[in-house]
Amino acid sequence: MYGGCCVRQTCRVSIPGLRWIFLAAAILYLSLGTGWSRTCNVAAQTRQSEDPIVVFYAVGDSPYVFFEVPLLAAQVQSLPADGEFLVHLGDIKLGAAPCEEAVYRDVARLLRRSPRPVFIVPGDNEWNDCRDPREAWQLWSKYFLRFEEQWHPSFPVVHQSERPENFAFQLRHVLFVGLNLVGGTVHDPSEWRRRHQDNSRWLETKIAENPDATHCVVMAHALLREPHQDFVEALRRIARRFSRPMLYLHGDGHAWIFDQPFGVPNVWRIQVDRGGLAPPVQIRIHQDSRQPFQYDRRLRAPGSAP
Repeated sequence: MYGGCCVRQTCRVSIPGLRWIFLAAAILYLSLGTGWSRTCNVAAQTRQSEDPIVVFYAVGDSPYVFFEVPLLAAQVQSLPADGEFLVHLGDIKLGAAPCEEAVYRDVARLLRRSPRPVFIVPGDNEWNDCRDPREAWQLWSKYFLRFEEQWHPSFPVVHQSERPENFAFQLRHVLFVGLNLVGGTVHDPSEWRRRHQDNSRWLETKIAENPDATHCVVMAHALLREPHQDFVEALRRIARRFSRPMLYLHGDGHAWIFDQPFGVPNVWRIQVDRGGLAPPVQIRIHQDSRQPFQYDRRLRAPGSAP
């Protein structure tokens, strides 16, 4: 276990009127353009004496239940213009829900409403935890592989040839790397090991090919646990060699964490809140070596009152 743990929970909703409450909340969210929660604590990282290098938004583990669909739609459609892209960190459905094609299709349609490019990495709920992981992967690939191409990003994005769900791009000397790194069931031990090796090689290769990168953001789904030990060791080794600020950004745990759990001083970790409980988090990359990764957990329109 690498810092923090959150037990997965299945929530059953039995009050019919609750659906309309959340629908009304989503409509209010759109009309006001303000955060889902005004009471969320803004990050400890609040220094804004300099303009950030890159601003983007991240969300994960959503939508899990029916009333989170209009909520996520509202959040995506009203994404502030200061963000250059949105990344969904996997788990587009509740683990117990069937892995039906309609789920993949509907979430893809919802995410396409974003005014900014959307990147997405696989989660275990829509792949390896499904009854038939092979069929689930075919559905994920059909609806989400190279998903960002629908926006024709102004920056070049490359995909790993042997594992095209992995991607990378650089924005103003910040290197972003997306990986297929999931939690959940180890459905195939040999596949699990090969994928971790491919992930490590992709990250290491992209860093080597971008020697001018001042920061690196690794985006994946998994809260790193014992089954990920081989990848954790590779991440530590790569980060030490990189020696510049690196962020491991993920979902899976459902509760906010910002810490440095890897024992490497230049590596930070953000675990995002579950999407149904909080809006997409704004992440700002700064030159400040002490606080290179700053954030705001309240989604609001630029220029609006905090």
